[in-house]
Amino acid sequence: MSVFRLGARVSIGSGEESDIRIEDKGVAAQHCTIDCTDGRYMLSDLDGRDGTFINGIPVKQREIASGDEIAVGNSAFLFSAEKQHPGEGSEVRLKERNDAAAQVQQVRYEELPFLRPESLAALPAPERMARNLSVLLRISTGIGGMRDVELLEWTLLGMVFDVIPAERGAILLLDEETREVQSHTAWDRVQGPDHAVQVSPGILKRVTEERISILENAGSAEGGTGELEAQSIVCAPLGVGERVFGVLYLDTTNSATRFREEDLELVSAIASLTAIGIENARQFERLTLENQQLRAEVSLTHGRKERANERGVPVHRASGTQ
Repeated sequence: MSVFRLGARVSIGSGEESDIRIEDKGVAAQHCTIDCTDGRYMLSDLDGRDGTFINGIPVKQREIASGDEIAVGNSAFLFSAEKQHPGEGSEVRLKERNDAAAQVQQVRYEELPFLRPESLAALPAPERMARNLSVLLRISTGIGGMRDVELLEWTLLGMVFDVIPAERGAILLLDEETREVQSHTAWDRVQGPDHAVQVSPGILKRVTEERISILENAGSAEGGTGELEAQSIVCAPLGVGERVFGVLYLDTTNSATRFREEDLELVSAIASLTAIGIENARQFERLTLENQQLRAEVSLTHGRKERANERGVPVHRASGTQ
């Protein structure tokens, strides 16, 4: 993943004069610009053939903020106004919750309405269902072709923040044998990357072991340390087939924007799409590595033969037959 520093004006396009050059037939020579005035960043589309998108929405001109995902052709950029590298986001800290009055809801993968057409037909509020389906389509399109796991995770978090009233989010990938957190991508968009995203190990264990999505609304607003506790949490498993290799975690301390059951179902569906995207990206990375290793082996063998021929030494191939 490349990092680009922004000045007063940065141009993006396929032309040689562009500050960020993208070799893509769908990208115009001067596709769009980002201008900074008094610490505010404004993106302007310059009538590129395929348009410029912010968080999956086509725009002509719009102010951008940290966490926004900018799509130009087949390339995606995660905008960060902070000095920190986006990949160096918030720390994830495991902390057990102590709230006996919490209200907990859960849903199993096989119970999700998006998997059962008859349940979809019975859902109220047609406009909400249409919106949710639109969100899933946008996310599926936005991350489906990505081959970099880290970029995929950052892009996904930006899209989720657009549709779920979460203050913090994290994608945790686990070692499938030890079940310990292997890597994470996390962001606190209220207090910034210096503030850790606290995840309950109890919730993490239940979600991954039972393969269920959990919605928990707290009964109290403040923990024993004086810090604001998460008022609402939603956590969904990332898995393909019978394997669960991570979780998508979201929370908020704002009691006025607690998550609801429909948020639980939407996040569960998003997690399912994310898991497929991550698995595909991982497979692509594995195939790329294997291809590089095979090329290196062929190059090494070819080099040995050439050196042997130069010395006039016959080259014998090992055989398993007698």
